[in-house]
Amino acid sequence: MQPFIERSPYFYTLPTDIRRIIIQNNLNGTGSFNSVLASAEANVFDNEIHIAACNEIYGTDYVKEGHRFLSRMESNRALLKIMLMIFAFSSNCSIVTYDYTINFINSSTINTLYLFRIQNTFIIMLWKYLLYQYGYIDAIKCFVRLVKNYLDVLTRTHENVSKQHWKMVDNIVEKTTHSLALDN
Repeated sequence: MQPFIERSPYFYTLPTDIRRIIIQNNLNGTGSFNSVLASAEANVFDNEIHIAACNEIYGTDYVKEGHRFLSRMESNRALLKIMLMIFAFSSNCSIVTYDYTINFINSSTINTLYLFRIQNTFIIMLWKYLLYQYGYIDAIKCFVRLVKNYLDVLTRTHENVSKQHWKMVDNIVEKTTHSLALDN
């Protein structure tokens, strides 16, 4: 997910503290959503070795639920990528769990406006695309399904208690935050 966001020119228009906030607050949710998209594109549920490895890390029930979820996912990848950008440039698009070991980063209203402008651009693009593809009523239905899919991924990710998964996520967030600090 990190390379995807960093390739966006919008990412570098943001102050460093806002970049850090969106990575800390959104990496888990958008990363999980992006992994579902990558899983669909790679047809991972057709690969027995991959399924066996995931069963070992996450558990059989989690993998079966992931397969069911993937079958319900919107097939229009361009639409999903636009939605992913909207979530990635959100001030917080994950389930909030307070971590006492991390200092709270306060974002001012001015800094939040940076994100609002970026989100507004992607939301307008998404809405116009939905209208073009589906018409008004079906565009609304599709948008609701997209949000529900994201919330399902978020909920399922939050329910996952795999220590190995959370170590991987924490490691990615730490490395990304460190790389942002080096950029300054």
